[in-house]
Amino acid sequence: MTEEEKRELEREIDEAIRQGNIVAGKTGSGGSRDMEELLQPKVDWREPFREFFMATCAGNDNSTWRKPKRRFIAQNVYLPSTFSETIGELILGIDTSGSTFAPGVLPAFMTETKSICDMLRPERVRILYWDTAICRAEVYEQYELDNMIHTTQPEGGGGTDVSCVANYIAEHKLDPQAIVLLTDGYLFGGWGNWHHPTLWCVLDNASARPTNGKTIHIKSEDM
Repeated sequence: MTEEEKRELEREIDEAIRQGNIVAGKTGSGGSRDMEELLQPKVDWREPFREFFMATCAGNDNSTWRKPKRRFIAQNVYLPSTFSETIGELILGIDTSGSTFAPGVLPAFMTETKSICDMLRPERVRILYWDTAICRAEVYEQYELDNMIHTTQPEGGGGTDVSCVANYIAEHKLDPQAIVLLTDGYLFGGWGNWHHPTLWCVLDNASARPTNGKTIHIKSEDM
């Protein structure tokens, strides 16, 4: 099996276990501690982080036979997949509220983001540091991405209301290809409304359950 097929099988097994656990709960068993531990596998956050970008930001500029479209293979039909050499704008919304991140978290996050940018070459990256408002907005064009990690300057320190990010995007009529939000998940006013592919990177808060988009739970110690 290829690495992608292995990951897909792992996701299917995990979903089957979860569904079984739900049924068991409804029939009164209440689940078990071993089952709960099984449902929390040790997965490097960087892997689903990269997968989100590769799936969300795949374009239709070029075709490749190196990775045929999987959904047609079962019918013995092989078609080329598509990809883009560059993608549109990415928005990083980074929570800089009073509940600050542990040392090393932001550098690790930015380093992984830079690695993604090296592969996908977005037209621009817009970083929005926020608490209850946008505290600082930075824009990096494609030719400036190499300096992003060294020049970015986080600002903030107030409360936590992620709707300010959604409002900023709407007010400035931005149309990003994807939005990534790094937060501890202790939000005032809910999870906001999003109209673009959104990835939540939630730090040290396993109980946080965003109501839209995809979610990656991260522990500071794993950064």
